[in-house]
Amino acid sequence: MNPARCLLLIPLLLCACNSDRGTPEDPANLQSAAAEAAVRHVIAQCSRQEEAELGVILIGDEFARPTPEFVERFKDVPGLSFIDSHRVVWGTVGGVVRRYEERSGKPVLDIKITKVAATKGGAQEAWVAWAWQEEGENFHLELKPKPAGGYDIRELARTALKSPPPKTDGDK
Repeated sequence: MNPARCLLLIPLLLCACNSDRGTPEDPANLQSAAAEAAVRHVIAQCSRQEEAELGVILIGDEFARPTPEFVERFKDVPGLSFIDSHRVVWGTVGGVVRRYEERSGKPVLDIKITKVAATKGGAQEAWVAWAWQEEGENFHLELKPKPAGGYDIRELARTALKSPPPKTDGDK
């Protein structure tokens, strides 16, 4: 296993973090209706969602597990089954470090929600990211509640992240 390669993947899992490192986020806030809407938006925008069969939702800077009730809300996402993060392991596949489900060996789509914060005017901002193998994106979203329910979502920032290709024997 190439340790440098493993380190390159860590930013993908951390990519939803924002620069405001105040007090840790309340886990209940990260499992609110606004958080659900933000996660659904990111899943819909994920360019690798069709390839993934398994997904994992992580919350907060500590990569905590959400409640089973929160995860259950996503059972209607077509083609994607969400599993418990304890079933996911790190390993090397073809010389590349991957996160995969330990029994099947299938790669997982990581979805991480780091923060949901109220803003002026009743809107909320959310920081959410996805990571699939060597790729990922982080999103900074604004969610405005609709009078009839749900949210209008606007992307304030979106950053694509990709690990560089693996080094070959000729690389120094």
